[in-house]
Amino acid sequence: MRKNITFKFDESFKPHAKQLRFYEAGNYHNQRFALWGNRTGKTFGVGREIFYHASGMYPKDWNGYRFSRPVRVMCATENIDLCQKNLVSVLFKGSSASENPAIPDIFVTREEPSPCKIHTRYIHHVSGGESVIFFMSYRSGSKAMQGFQSDIVWLDERASFEIYNECMMRLTSFDGERTHMLVTTWPEGGYTDIVDYFYKGTEQDYIQELDEVRELSKNPRIEKPNPYIYYSHASWDDNPYMADGEKQILEASTPPHLLEARRSGIPFFGSGNVFYMPQNSYTCGFVELKDHYRYILGVDPAVTENGSWGAVLLAIDENNIARTVRNYQATGITKSQHAVNLESMLPFAGCPIVIDPAGGGEDQRTQQGMADFLRNECGLNVSVAEKGKGSVELGINLLCEKLLNSTLQVMYNESDHTGCSILIDQMRRYARDDKGLIIKKNDHVIDAMRYAIWHLDLARQQMDLANKGQSFYDYRSGFGVGGR
Repeated sequence: MRKNITFKFDESFKPHAKQLRFYEAGNYHNQRFALWGNRTGKTFGVGREIFYHASGMYPKDWNGYRFSRPVRVMCATENIDLCQKNLVSVLFKGSSASENPAIPDIFVTREEPSPCKIHTRYIHHVSGGESVIFFMSYRSGSKAMQGFQSDIVWLDERASFEIYNECMMRLTSFDGERTHMLVTTWPEGGYTDIVDYFYKGTEQDYIQELDEVRELSKNPRIEKPNPYIYYSHASWDDNPYMADGEKQILEASTPPHLLEARRSGIPFFGSGNVFYMPQNSYTCGFVELKDHYRYILGVDPAVTENGSWGAVLLAIDENNIARTVRNYQATGITKSQHAVNLESMLPFAGCPIVIDPAGGGEDQRTQQGMADFLRNECGLNVSVAEKGKGSVELGINLLCEKLLNSTLQVMYNESDHTGCSILIDQMRRYARDDKGLIIKKNDHVIDAMRYAIWHLDLARQQMDLANKGQSFYDYRSGFGVGGR
């Protein structure tokens, strides 16, 4: 056992803002998820936190959780090779010649062989005891994760939710200390089950929640919420130590379909991604709706009662650039309620609407077509979209063509996730299967946009129509489920 270690903290490590928030969240959340782009400091940043907990030596400005005793830490990744190259290197070797290891060698008291062929390390703790850090791989499946107890679990890169859930069962504390589940990954696998588990809201939602919990913690008389989960997203722009020249070199050498994931931590589906172009190439900020713009609302209604409806409002300017300015999705309400919601999306009464003919088929209760219902019963200006064999591929190809040449843009602000956030979320998830066929799942808003783009000739200005009685609606209040 080593005692009285003389140690000076590595002053070259200065956590950036996203790392500091991630640390602080450990005071309130026992599950933290860093979905960060490459070169943003996720692995090394967490490696430093592991050192502080294992040694009990915390920097004077440490804003995260503090253990009062030695800890047990389990670190795992996809396979043994990656475990050696990533986790062991960051913790004990330094991931590059110019980088110090997260845990200095003087703190390692002893090593023991382990079943995964990577030595278990024992770390000197300021209390005089020892912390233990052991390593595992996902390759053996969730059953291999059974039978251990740990204060901290660190899963690095592409864990399945089955692995994650099994590891959550292994987090055990009997003395009131907080347990910690840490997940660090860049989103190569797209919207996996574990990404879906954490990705319940935008990062801004989690930041706001963290701010609220921090304030509540100052007043012990207030009942504190117990949100458990913290999600963090970081891009190259969040790393102040990354030079602009380095970013440009990496951008030039990265395939387009990987660029957003590597740079910004935005999930993608590899070669199966339908909208493969970088997200920032087709998004735009707030669009002021003007009288001389032409408008059309695309609608994808459910065929059955209580199904999911999607809608998109397009605004076409004088240069024939179409922008999605409003989006809508809702489930489990009546068609009359949908009709009211759709009408509130229109910039003026009589604005053209184009509807999926499948949704315009027979209503199970009234045997009345949905298009006829919206037209005759609700007074909306509805046309039925033209569809035929191959219409999905033709429509998607047209969307991609317009996105690439910037004649179609999506109103969306990444910093606060206002605008067409439902549409953006569906575009990120939209993928092809192994045979190259589009997977028709969770795409109601995309379908609505496809109908509207295919029928731009139906778009009209307010002055084209006799009824001018309805004023514009502020898009920022959002529509439907998930609207922002």
